Amino acid sequence: MGPVVFSSERFDMRPWERGDVEAVHPILGDPRVVWWDEQAGDRDHTRDVLERVVAASEGEPAGRGWFAVVARDTGEAVANVVLRAPPVEAEGLELGWHVAYDQWGTGIATEAARAALEHGRTACGERTFVALIEPVNEPSQRVAGKLGMRHERDVTHSGKPHRLYRVDV
Repeated sequence: MGPVVFSSERFDMRPWERGDVEAVHPILGDPRVVWWDEQAGDRDHTRDVLERVVAASEGEPAGRGWFAVVARDTGEAVANVVLRAPPVEAEGLELGWHVAYDQWGTGIATEAARAALEHGRTACGERTFVALIEPVNEPSQRVAGKLGMRHERDVTHSGKPHRLYRVDV
């Protein structure tokens, strides 16, 4: 496991590594979590996704990228949080989250995203954060609201409609 970059009460966040295929598969390889990915479920595809995630993280400035959310009590990766340049026209950093299906409803997304916001503010010097959320993803819209984010406008991302949520901290 790589170095811890930031933490919350229950979780340590560390960069994903190329050897994390088994750890990331229940998160970024589960079609219930990443329903937009038609190839989700296939471990070879998860390996490809992980390779892209790691490469993208290596291309980000220090403190940014894709992070495994690791439960301190079990050492298990239970989610993913992202801090990166937004893939659409927007100020600030994009904040994203994906939680393993068997962990939905346990507060992981809110806790990990809140820690990522604080890390982005203190370590990256950012004050504005945006989240891109599909209109059907009501749970993520609720998480955004808990983070103080408000729907700013509708955008198209990867050919699909998304709602852009924003918070200034």
